Amino acid sequence: MLDAGAVRRILINLLNNAVKFTADGGVSLSVAERDGFIEFTVADTGVGMSQTALARLGERFTDLHKNGVRGTSGTGLGLSMAYRLAKLHGGALKLSSAPGEGTVARFVLPVRRSLKEMKGAKITTGPADIQSQLDRVAQYRRERLGKDAA
Repeated sequence: MLDAGAVRRILINLLNNAVKFTADGGVSLSVAERDGFIEFTVADTGVGMSQTALARLGERFTDLHKNGVRGTSGTGLGLSMAYRLAKLHGGALKLSSAPGEGTVARFVLPVRRSLKEMKGAKITTGPADIQSQLDRVAQYRRERLGKDAA
C-alpha cells in the first residue's frame, strides 16, 4: 500500500544527510513495528543541530549547513521532499538533535497489510483511493484490452 520508490527516496535522503554530517563515529538504521506503524530510525553521531535549525528543516531550499563535514553540499530540497512524501503516505518524519550530539530521524508509516484489513479502518472511498501497484497494473490491462478489442 506504499510507494516503494518514495520510501526508498526518503531513506536514502536521511542516510545521505547522516553520512554528510558525520566525520567520526557512526550512522545506523533500525526498523521496528510499533502500534500499527513501521518506524525507520536513522541515527548519527555527527555535528548535530540547534533547536532553531531544527525548526527550519522541511522548508524548501533551506540549506542550514552550507557544506557537510566532507565538503559536500546540497540544494536544501531533500528533507522538504522527505517531509512531504511521509505526510502523503499518512506518516511523519520527526527529527531530534543537539549541537555536537548528532541527529536522530524517525520516519513512521501506518501499517496496513491487506485491503481486507483496511475495510475496518475509517477511510473514505472514492476515485482517488490509493491502490497497490498490482491493482493499478491489473486495471491498466483491463482498460487497455477493452480499448484494443473495440
